[in-house]
Amino acid sequence: SPAPGQSVWEVVGPESAFALGFVFHPSDPSVVYAGADDGAGIWKSEDGGDTFNLVSSTAPDMSGYALAIDAEDPDLIYAGCGSGRGFFFSKDAGATWEINNVGLDSFAKRTMISILVDPQDSKRLYAATEGGVMLSDDRGLTWGPIGGTGGPAADPAGRARRSHEVRRPGPT
Repeated sequence: SPAPGQSVWEVVGPESAFALGFVFHPSDPSVVYAGADDGAGIWKSEDGGDTFNLVSSTAPDMSGYALAIDAEDPDLIYAGCGSGRGFFFSKDAGATWEINNVGLDSFAKRTMISILVDPQDSKRLYAATEGGVMLSDDRGLTWGPIGGTGGPAADPAGRARRSHEVRRPGPT
């Protein structure tokens, strides 16, 4: 049993992969999407995270490294994947998925780390990738790089790939 003030965590799926990306519906807090690695797909909860169901079965071997929702059209879900799969989107709240990598080179497709929908213009998307930062002005139909050359030549040590760290606050 947990110590006073501590919580108990329970696995609600998927049990064979890491959950990497999460995004909540902008107006319905009971709807949350979770992306998993190693082709374990995109999972959706409609009960605030008590249970999750796989919603990416139409896109085999899909991972969900990065997820985003269009606040103007919450049925439009974006997923950035790893393993060279690139960029997916769903127009029907995750029921079906399409892939679109127009303008993404092999480095940008390898792993999408983060996707951001511009809050001022939901047609504009930004994606942090292994190949650099990419921009789309048409909801992910086409992509182009933002500055720099990206790819391994721009970052030979691979530091940009996973440059975040989580630490517990405390004495230094």
